[in-house]
Amino acid sequence: MKKKFIVIINLVFSVILLVLTMQRVSAQTANDYRVSLRRDFGYGAGSNVRGTMTIRLEGDESQVQQVIFLLDEREMATISQSPFKFQFDTDEQGTGVHDLSARVLLKSGGTVATQAIRYNFITQEEQNQGMKNILLPIGAVVIVAVGISALVQTIGRPKKPLDPGAPRNYGPLGGTICPKCGHPMPRSIMGMNLVVGKLQRCESCGKFVMTVRATPAQLAAAEEAERAGSIDPEDAKEILDNKNEIIEESKYIDDL
Repeated sequence: MKKKFIVIINLVFSVILLVLTMQRVSAQTANDYRVSLRRDFGYGAGSNVRGTMTIRLEGDESQVQQVIFLLDEREMATISQSPFKFQFDTDEQGTGVHDLSARVLLKSGGTVATQAIRYNFITQEEQNQGMKNILLPIGAVVIVAVGISALVQTIGRPKKPLDPGAPRNYGPLGGTICPKCGHPMPRSIMGMNLVVGKLQRCESCGKFVMTVRATPAQLAAAEEAERAGSIDPEDAKEILDNKNEIIEESKYIDDL
């Protein structure tokens, strides 16, 4: 009788443990799966998207047997192997606000419904307008910045005469050589940094020129030429094109 009672107690505990385990696994499964949307090619601004997108299941894929991706509760694709994702074009799904979700079929036999994510599939016209809203303010900021830079440099300090007995101090940004007149000068803090160099105003000829940082040897050559008299622009170009000096000195130069 005692032995039979112990067997019944063990059986009851086993059933309780199994139920608790199943509940814990079910709760984790329901909370751990979600869908995400990635833009592969096209336009995206917040929830407004257009182009080629990929919807993907996020979570433990080893427990998943099949995923049904849904668009507004309508089946969009059924994927039966990992990775559980589906690529689509928004134009083919219709414009407007849509809810994206998934129905996850588990290997254990259970089913999980993910929470929906909401996106607005926009038209070509809406995309063009959105691009204008982004690019126009950026263009305006660039134009204002260029104007301020040009104004400050225009009213900036005049040409500083070279000291015949000592090399010139070009400041923390280093020096450059005007490709128009050959004058060695400091790199301007207000110059516009562009891809190919810095756009700044020459303190000697007053022209706006594209400059790069010159090596000490190049600056010394330009200083010597200017002290000797007016330097020819071709001589300045030759100094700037001295590739051996550029290669040798470039490891000491951090920027253009």
